[in-house]
Amino acid sequence: MAITLKQVAAAAGVSRPTANLIVLGKGDRFSEATRVRVLEAAKNLNYRPNLAARGLSQQRSYLIAAVVSEEYASNYGDFSTAFQQRVLSRGYLPVTALTADAAAQRQMLARMADVRVDALVVNRSWTDEDGSVTRQIEQLRSAGTPVIELFMQYLPGPASSGAVSVRIDWEEAGRLALVSLQGLGLKRTIMWTPLLPRTGGRIETLEETHDQYRGWARAARGLGLKPRVEVHPALPLRSQEGPRRDSPLYGAAAALMGRSAPDRPDGVMACSTNAAAHLSLYLRDHPEYKPAGFTIAHWHDPIVQVDPPERRVVLRLQTERLAELSVNAAFDALAGIPVESSSLGPTLSIVEPQVHD
Repeated sequence: MAITLKQVAAAAGVSRPTANLIVLGKGDRFSEATRVRVLEAAKNLNYRPNLAARGLSQQRSYLIAAVVSEEYASNYGDFSTAFQQRVLSRGYLPVTALTADAAAQRQMLARMADVRVDALVVNRSWTDEDGSVTRQIEQLRSAGTPVIELFMQYLPGPASSGAVSVRIDWEEAGRLALVSLQGLGLKRTIMWTPLLPRTGGRIETLEETHDQYRGWARAARGLGLKPRVEVHPALPLRSQEGPRRDSPLYGAAAALMGRSAPDRPDGVMACSTNAAAHLSLYLRDHPEYKPAGFTIAHWHDPIVQVDPPERRVVLRLQTERLAELSVNAAFDALAGIPVESSSLGPTLSIVEPQVHD
């Protein structure tokens, strides 16, 4: 027989309404000792709230969803785990999904609308060329579903209209990378960025629209530097297949590093891990084009070689903290508490080149 909330309350020595508020994560007005007693009683009795019945009575689904785009797949596992734990601790059921492209994301968002999720945390696909994904998200928001944008800020409108984001602090990321590259003695550092399709099918560079470039540019100017940018083909930002010599990215790496020595960069901030992997492959094939001390800065991703032949500056997202901020924002919005956008910088590590006999 299923354990009831009344039994949990009796075991903890509190009233049923008190136990209900604490189990729902709304027990801030009670003492820490009381909250611990109720939660321990629920755990010991293996209590599981009847979300379906509660949802019918309160016109809620008790579902909180997170939809993440493929380009953040390397962070999805850690983020999803932290997201699920925090949503469950609030008495709700987490629903998480990783979508390969805009078409898959449209399908997933339609399903989220069908089941009437109470709040949505979403990282909109960068392949949303016709704006259809953005329109779907806007429809959910217009229907009263709190929407928290994750990692990037693509959705239009100020926070007052509901466009709240928990995003990466790209300026701090750029500053960390540039300071580290400067500290290594590098003088000709560039950002290597893809051409991206944008809404309406128009092709733009990250230099024009992308948060990552803008952060890099602000950080460079703050350090008294002129931001240097080079572009490469808009291929997948990450690839499970690894780098290939017949890829246009390999050719782009050849064009970047094959120029005369004074114009050849000695450090590259690669905006995509796929680009970093192809650049590394080209320099393994053509070590004569690798300047002394050459360093690639990039975001952490398992597909990029872990024992690189060149030095790496590796940036890592604080995924658990991003999950915490996005869940807190979702629940604040559900409670009618004004929510503001927030940002979080990465951590950084330096990986020295591996020398093999």
